[in-house]
Amino acid sequence: MKTRNILSLLLLLTVSLAACQAAPTDPIDDNVTSGDTSSTESTADDTLPPPDYTNDYDGRGFTIVTTSQLQYIYADEMNGSAVNDAMYERDRMTEEQLGVDIGYYVAGSRVEDVYPVIQSTVMAGDAAYDLGVVHVNMNLNNYVSENLVLDWNVMPHVDFRNPWWNPNIIDSLSINGKAPFAAGSIFMDETVFLLFNKELATDLGLGSLYDYVYDGSWTWDKLAEISAEVMSDINGDSVYDETDRYGTAIYLSGSSWLLRNIPASCGEMIWGKSDDGYALAIDSEKMQTIIEKTTALFNGGGGYMYTDSSTQDVSAQVALFNQGSYLTYFVSVSNAAAAFNQLDFDYGILPLPKYDENQKEYYSLSWSPNLLVPATADPDFTGAVSEWLCYYGYTLVRPEFFDSLLSVRFAQDEESVEMLDIIFGNIVYDPAMNFKSTGFYSFADAMIMNNNTDFASYYQSKLSAENGYIDNLNQSFADFSN
Repeated sequence: MKTRNILSLLLLLTVSLAACQAAPTDPIDDNVTSGDTSSTESTADDTLPPPDYTNDYDGRGFTIVTTSQLQYIYADEMNGSAVNDAMYERDRMTEEQLGVDIGYYVAGSRVEDVYPVIQSTVMAGDAAYDLGVVHVNMNLNNYVSENLVLDWNVMPHVDFRNPWWNPNIIDSLSINGKAPFAAGSIFMDETVFLLFNKELATDLGLGSLYDYVYDGSWTWDKLAEISAEVMSDINGDSVYDETDRYGTAIYLSGSSWLLRNIPASCGEMIWGKSDDGYALAIDSEKMQTIIEKTTALFNGGGGYMYTDSSTQDVSAQVALFNQGSYLTYFVSVSNAAAAFNQLDFDYGILPLPKYDENQKEYYSLSWSPNLLVPATADPDFTGAVSEWLCYYGYTLVRPEFFDSLLSVRFAQDEESVEMLDIIFGNIVYDPAMNFKSTGFYSFADAMIMNNNTDFASYYQSKLSAENGYIDNLNQSFADFSN
């Protein structure tokens, strides 16, 4: 497999983009859409019919452009890791099936770095890249407004009815039947959940935290109640810092994006869809309550925010949780898979809490990357290779990811595996993340970190600009012609 690095090109280009996430379409509890409900215990389905198209492209190169921040979507070589080797095999099987040569072009180290590469090649009429993988924190508006990508709905050989495509995120990022972006099983779902220290829970007489999830009482109020009980000035210095004990903790290194998962866990999306396109969907009264509760939790109420802009090293997060001072801890799937199986104590998995007990499901916000096809690409070729890549991702990589990594090596008990079923079975999408709204997409972290609970004022100050931005985006979709 070839990994091609971009060096000088990025020095010559400027970038004006940054953020991404997916959206709800058929709302549950006003504006939430559930994701794939496949069990984490799934295994490869040998009976699943493969794509009905094959060909011999006689060694034709197929180049996927991405960034090093998305290194978990590809593998340069076999290394004995089950997931890595499955990704490698995914590409090799696709190559064999279609007679192609798959390579990756790593467009720098930042999430923004794919855009200038796509823009420059399309503007030059250059068909250098066949597929793009863009990070969830990527502004997708420019791809649409500048007609830099093709419509997935007209891509030959691509059948969104197949289980290896994610229909929810595709629909969420589509307006008026135009789908500039897609998501499939080339890569795994990325989301956020909680680890909890089972030994600490036992020592403090808290019982099984799983029971709260099972009986529907695992809410932010419940987490706040437990956190207040757990919080303790361990060293007795009257100064609360990372060395003391808390009911929940979150590590904010360089970015506070983990806090953005809180509104979604409560069933609150920033954007939804109307007959005319995207529309602001925030329930301002409910959001006010969410901000008040969670701000109180993380500002003296038993929760701790560890902020360190100097490093994003996962090992630093592991070390903090390994102290045994935090009952629950926010983690992303990619971080957990990479490092948290090295913890020294017995731990379990929990979904993020619900808004209240009336909320039917435990929601998890998707941070999964999106697929795009450069406007200069050959749609017949890209469609065929993408279909097979997603097929083999679904039948080879997904089972290893869920079964081998999470359910066996990571999750340490049967209850945690059931928790993963709940987490991955209720993934939700918010288009405001994908299209990087004027500020609403980051309001949770901005307010919680600054101990600011005046959401009403924030809402009014952003309302006009946000609606204007949405109107412009809807017009971009109306003008989108590829």
